[in-house]
Amino acid sequence: MWHAQRSVRACAGSAWATLVPLSLGIWIGLVPSAATAQVGPFRVGPIVGATAATVYGDEVVDEEWRKSFLVGGAMSWHPEGSRLGLESGAIYLSKGVNFGGGRDDGQAGLKLSYVEIPLLLRIRLSSDGGGVVPVLLLGSSLGINVGCQLEGSSEDVSFEIDCDAPELEDALDVNSLDAGLSGGAALEFTVSGRALSLSARYTRGLTDVADSAVSAPIRNSAVQVSLAYWL
Repeated sequence: MWHAQRSVRACAGSAWATLVPLSLGIWIGLVPSAATAQVGPFRVGPIVGATAATVYGDEVVDEEWRKSFLVGGAMSWHPEGSRLGLESGAIYLSKGVNFGGGRDDGQAGLKLSYVEIPLLLRIRLSSDGGGVVPVLLLGSSLGINVGCQLEGSSEDVSFEIDCDAPELEDALDVNSLDAGLSGGAALEFTVSGRALSLSARYTRGLTDVADSAVSAPIRNSAVQVSLAYWL
């Protein structure tokens, strides 16, 4: 599908050219609030959840959602007296796409594994710290590719092969970085005195999944639902 040699440097430049202005905008938006508020709580904790992912592009047809899990660590910070804060972390998750799930002749899939680093502006819609607090999440994400497999099955036969396997002859050349825009919402609450955050977030890729000289751009699209346990 994709026939080109990997260009990590070009991909990195494209990703950072997109993310740097977004990240600066988030920080600039937070600075006026932080300058007039006291330093607030800095929280860290584990995060677990699930993802549903696919790809989009002009030449993508018959695509289906690929479901998987996510696990990692999250951190957030809110200045005292402000409804604005930041959230980031490092999350291991899978993206990719499935094809032909409803066909009798089998199905195929592309599994892309990433360590994703989000940078999100958190906007608390309520200042009530004693109940459930709704939060808006807006920002960007950077995924570092750590794995790629082609999967398939037909009747009783199934297979999984790495994208860099010699027999593929560089047919699939996945980029090392994946930049995207991200937005969603969360609910903050406490259980037995412990702070939790249940969130749902959509990320739309801005960079190509792979280098290609013969096909239109193909980019990631993913929904994730997660629960963070703040220590």
